[in-house]
Amino acid sequence: MLEDALDYNGNPGIVVLLTGDGAGYMEGMGFHSTLERMHRRRWRVEILSWAHSTNQRMRRWAEDHGLFIPLDDFYNAITFLEPSRSGFQLAPPRYSVELNLSQRALSPVGPAGGQGS
Repeated sequence: MLEDALDYNGNPGIVVLLTGDGAGYMEGMGFHSTLERMHRRRWRVEILSWAHSTNQRMRRWAEDHGLFIPLDDFYNAITFLEPSRSGFQLAPPRYSVELNLSQRALSPVGPAGGQGS
């Protein structure tokens, strides 16, 4: 079903992958081959991951063919610390802030020619 959606979608959009590390990239396993296929069909590809832990080859592919968005840039919006239990103060509570993606770059459209290119 996913393959049909990729092949017969007349108006590709943006595919966003949120990943922890991109495991399987080196072996050609997992989602990367699907992302490459989507890119060839003019989908815009965005990969969101932690800069220090994502597979660096996958990150370079995203930077060359789409967009890599380091989650580190949004740390305060996507993480928080719960208040410690009374008497066990480890750190003061830190509450999340608004997640504002309006200033992020947009991913480029896939290669010209669409299907079969």
